[in-house]
Amino acid sequence: MPSMDWGPAVREVVGKPEIAELLGVDRGTPSVWAKRPSAGMPKPDHPQVNGRPAWRVTTIIDWARRTGRLKENNG
Repeated sequence: MPSMDWGPAVREVVGKPEIAELLGVDRGTPSVWAKRPSAGMPKPDHPQVNGRPAWRVTTIIDWARRTGRLKENNG
């Protein structure tokens, strides 16, 4: 998977596909995390964006750092 550019162009709001890309996991993994309470994934910051849940990228990065899901070269 290519490394992400964390420069100014990074999206402020992300959905599950972007979360997978940001964290370098399979596309289905964020859906599993969202359904599994033990994963501790934060509730969406925006319940409906184009009909789908969305999170602020900072919410996901903070959570991923706290839980060890963020690889150092990604953030």
